Amino acid sequence: MKNALAIASLVVALIQTIADLVKTFETEGNGPAKKNIVLQMLEATFNFLREKLSVDVEWGQIRGVLDRAIDAVVAFYNAIGVFRKSKL
Repeated sequence: MKNALAIASLVVALIQTIADLVKTFETEGNGPAKKNIVLQMLEATFNFLREKLSVDVEWGQIRGVLDRAIDAVVAFYNAIGVFRKSKL
């Protein structure tokens, strides 16, 4: 239970970071590369927070949740028109 609360706390702490990173790396195309750089930045942030907060959670335990959170943020931004696809 303690581990689940630690994971939930870290995810909540990283939600705004996810939204900011997704916007920062937004360009047309190259979805997998953009997602990869966001995940790399999140991993670095996670490792820093984990050390500072002395949380017993590994990156592998939280990566899947953050992966889905990135997808959700991108889908939301697409739905509200933050990201627009150019028409060629």
